[in-house]
Amino acid sequence: EKVWQKPFLKVWEETKEKVAVALHAQQSEDLVWLTQSAEEVRWQANESQGIRRSAFEPKDAPQDQAELLPEDEIRWFKRRQSTQAYVQLRLCGAIGCAKDFLAMAASISRTQPRNFAPAFWMASYGLLLWGRARQLRPSLEIALRKRLIRAKFPVEEEEEESEEEDEDDLSDLEDEDPEEEEEKPVPQFAIYGPHLVPLAEVLRLEWSKGPAGAPSQRVSVAPGEEPLPAGPVNMLRTEIVCKNV
Repeated sequence: EKVWQKPFLKVWEETKEKVAVALHAQQSEDLVWLTQSAEEVRWQANESQGIRRSAFEPKDAPQDQAELLPEDEIRWFKRRQSTQAYVQLRLCGAIGCAKDFLAMAASISRTQPRNFAPAFWMASYGLLLWGRARQLRPSLEIALRKRLIRAKFPVEEEEEESEEEDEDDLSDLEDEDPEEEEEKPVPQFAIYGPHLVPLAEVLRLEWSKGPAGAPSQRVSVAPGEEPLPAGPVNMLRTEIVCKNV
């Protein structure tokens, strides 16, 4: 363990002890009743409604990353709830345990001691986008390959020919073998990626100094909540090159 992480780990150990004592203590009757008579919720499958794929696709292209995030996954940022931040970062796979979360906080405290609070929330938001991008990387690669494998070159419209030229062409076609036809070329693509931005680059917070760190104008904010940053658009980068153009 590094020296600059020890203050955060010390507070974490003290917090765990307090939570353990509180959990072992006898609870009030109201809490005991809620625990014993909790309603069991079971999932029931419904018949498929046959929703078309186009129904899932947005009609208009989003202007920033913030528009693509569900409200349940960003409420913690608006309300500055560190506990929910930890939960969401675990769910998206950006961190693996509480030790990772503490290491991130300690790193921010070391690099930006005078601006810790804003930097911490911006780093947490960047981690959320990074974790979601890592989860989407395999699906993005599959989607790209499916689209490219069906790609074809556009058919060029032939100019109309005069009657005299048509007659000459007919005479030439009689001598040619009808089985020999020109095959239309199929585009051949090379995919480089998808490449995920290194985690260290996300925590460096260089992206937050530009338009990506500016408040999003597309996400509504309730009174008392903080605005959500627009977010970087290059967490996943893919280069597609057509070889036979």
